[in-house]
Amino acid sequence: MTDWTSRHFRRDEFPEDPRRYADPALICRLDEWRESVGVPIRPSPARGALARFDGSETSRHYAVDRLSDAVDVFVDGSQAAAWMAAVRLFGGVGFYTDTVYDGERQPMFHVDLRPSRMCWLRSAGGRYTYATTSLGRVALLRALAEYG
Repeated sequence: MTDWTSRHFRRDEFPEDPRRYADPALICRLDEWRESVGVPIRPSPARGALARFDGSETSRHYAVDRLSDAVDVFVDGSQAAAWMAAVRLFGGVGFYTDTVYDGERQPMFHVDLRPSRMCWLRSAGGRYTYATTSLGRVALLRALAEYG
């Protein structure tokens, strides 16, 4: 079990106990991100949004015999501003436009502490587009522009 300290998040906001399953550096970065964007960031309530105990062992969420260094969150306000701040703080940043929160379609971010930069878009039908090509970057920027 890790020490729990956060300026902006309560343990009970996460679907899994961050004290037991999250890398403390992830929570610190979430706090930095929250301060940077100046708007609420809400952890996804979906099971596995912080820690997963089955499935792919290469998932950054995977928390068997290690701590998760990934989380899925919803950000109030400008998604483009949140994106710009996220790419400064996290190694992996995904923008998902096919998610539902409180019964409404809302974009979601996946952020993680991977050591090298990776950015992507997940759109309708669970289709992933990676920002490693100019077409991928254009698709991602268009999606961010759609949400302001």
